[in-house]
Amino acid sequence: MSALIRALDLCKWYAPQQRGLRGLAQAIRHGGKKIHTAPIPPQAFVALHPLSFTLGQGQVLGVVGRNGAGKSTLLQLLSGTLSPSAGKLEVAGRVAALLELGAGFNPEFSGLDNVYLNASILGLSRDEVRERLDAILGFADIGAFIHQPVKTYSSGMFVRLAFSVAVCVDPEVLIIDEALSVGDGPFARKSFQKIMDFRDAGQSILFCSHSLYQIEALCDQVIWLDQGKLMAYGPCPDVLAAYSQFIDRESNPGRAASAIKPASPEPLKAHAEASSLPASPAEALTSAPQANALTSAHHANALPLAANPRLESVRVWHQGKSLALGDEASRRLIMNFGTPCELALEIRWQMSPLEPAAHKTQGLRFELPTVAVALITGTGQCLAAVSTFEKPEAIAQDGLGRGVAKLVLSDLPLCKGQFRLDVLLVCSRGLQLYDQGVGVLHLDARSPAHEQGMIELAHRWEPMTSEANPTLALFYESMRSYCEELSAFRACGPTGMLNFGYWPQGTDTLHAAQQAFLGLLLDALLQHAPEQPGWDQGEALEFGCGLGGISFGVLKRLPGVGITGLDLSASQWALSQSNAKALGLESRFKGLLGDAMLVPLPDACMEFSLCVESSFHYPDKAAFLRENCRVLKPGGTALVADMTCLDPEKIQFRKGNYFASAADYRRWAQEAGFAVCEQRDLGSQIFRALLKHVLAFNAHQKAQGLGRDRRGRYWEMVLSNYVRIHEAGFMDYQLFVFQKPLHAPLR
Repeated sequence: MSALIRALDLCKWYAPQQRGLRGLAQAIRHGGKKIHTAPIPPQAFVALHPLSFTLGQGQVLGVVGRNGAGKSTLLQLLSGTLSPSAGKLEVAGRVAALLELGAGFNPEFSGLDNVYLNASILGLSRDEVRERLDAILGFADIGAFIHQPVKTYSSGMFVRLAFSVAVCVDPEVLIIDEALSVGDGPFARKSFQKIMDFRDAGQSILFCSHSLYQIEALCDQVIWLDQGKLMAYGPCPDVLAAYSQFIDRESNPGRAASAIKPASPEPLKAHAEASSLPASPAEALTSAPQANALTSAHHANALPLAANPRLESVRVWHQGKSLALGDEASRRLIMNFGTPCELALEIRWQMSPLEPAAHKTQGLRFELPTVAVALITGTGQCLAAVSTFEKPEAIAQDGLGRGVAKLVLSDLPLCKGQFRLDVLLVCSRGLQLYDQGVGVLHLDARSPAHEQGMIELAHRWEPMTSEANPTLALFYESMRSYCEELSAFRACGPTGMLNFGYWPQGTDTLHAAQQAFLGLLLDALLQHAPEQPGWDQGEALEFGCGLGGISFGVLKRLPGVGITGLDLSASQWALSQSNAKALGLESRFKGLLGDAMLVPLPDACMEFSLCVESSFHYPDKAAFLRENCRVLKPGGTALVADMTCLDPEKIQFRKGNYFASAADYRRWAQEAGFAVCEQRDLGSQIFRALLKHVLAFNAHQKAQGLGRDRRGRYWEMVLSNYVRIHEAGFMDYQLFVFQKPLHAPLR
């Protein structure tokens, strides 16, 4: 394969110009010529660092990169409008560039004179221009205006003539910057088809674009530039994969691998009437208004046709029920995870007629388009897309260019997040965008599950036998029994409430410390009681209730209160229900499975709330506090007790711990709508005292001849870490009292 363009260490920089005698001496020394082997001078701005590549006969080479990457500089070097500062550039054959169309036109000259002028710049003689003149003028199709000065032309006429000259001079290499089509209406389609014919004929193209979809569809090799440097050069799939990962890392979702660039189409008509979904596109077409008239050729010639292909309407059905699509609120659909969600879309469009030349060669008056539906994330990334590109039989289109297609999405596996559905009308090749409807339907996916992510993965967990890891299973079982023994040490019996306790002076048992902690919570609640009469006869919520110890202690001391215990664990939920029944509290304690960051309860339904240590397990504490505030009645009180950390990055007891600082807690609470009533630092009366109790218990076990086993060593290690980090000033244990205002703040 012969090379039409060969670049070797091609480079472009802009150096400060020398003035006066130095500048004159430099010009005389260099003879007024560039030195292509010179090093980059100091203080020079390097627009393009040295790079090498080749463009072979019949090859399509793509160029990608962010704004300011050096793409335009490279294209101008190749088209000859810039000279390289260093390196070697060989161009064999005529190059036509679709960069700034008409940049070389003289506004005072007529269109015909500018054709000769522009063609001569591209290397054609006057005789060669005369041979191609009819083709150029016929393609431009501006009629008698060809003899008028181009300064009298509209912008559309100007672009038509410039494009016609560029593509009708039979260049060996065509350079395209971003746009695959120019002009508007039918000429845009004609210009796009001309470029595609150019590619199909095996001629060489260098195509620069931000549309990775078009780059992937057209190009064999790709150059990736960033800040003037060559990042990668090679096969299209490999380079685009690396470039997409780079864009994601740079947190620039607007440059995601989007199929087609955004446009601003006219709003689609939304049909709101309830009806059943047609069985097929053909049925939908024949059942449309004026269906009988559409089959009449005479009527087809009489009706005014669209200048551009356009979408006419989109109808949407959810679970077989037609949706009334009107304002933005009506186009928002809440999808609860685990609930079936079948969506059906009926898409209608109107095509514009093809050029007369296409009628003769193809026998078609209207092009059969490609229809696509894209699922877009809240950050603008294309999560998935489907189209009729390989399913043209799914389209029904009549003799007037009116078409319809039906898409059924049997079940969207969305888990959590904000999404939208876009509808696109594209050319038959799937490259040129005609029209699009952005946000035809907005999807708000919600899930009470603890798992994160936007979609649900089809999966199953394979059960493992206990023999797979008997050591680990025995360790966890022994730790449970150790905690029971630790709670019972020097006490009348274990409370099963929580591992930590509050150790005021004189407290020497975990049972007493747990009771003291419960008293501390109740004192704080009574001191900042909800601003509602009869709150102590109402309903409360405990986040992460576990076995129910805190709830049961509160229920015993506030006999008129009912508590709902929220927890993610089904096994914990079952145990809390069993414990409530054993204590005779089942009528006042309700177990509820759910996520504290998405509480399955209505707004303003609780008098007060409790969250003790459970927020340690919540990755998004801001969301937890928002939900906490939402479910409380105005004036309601929230008690949150949790370990805090001044610098969470310095505390890594395990992979993915969810510590936060006390300042962050206060800030998130205020952002959620709470007032911060009180904050107590409890770490000095929790960590060291508990470690002392564990050491005493371990010594007791050893004295009884039971030895100092792994369970005791594990708790000593964990608590020693807590104490060390607490005394270094990085960690604490806080009790927060938050209150929801009686009245919403004025905005």
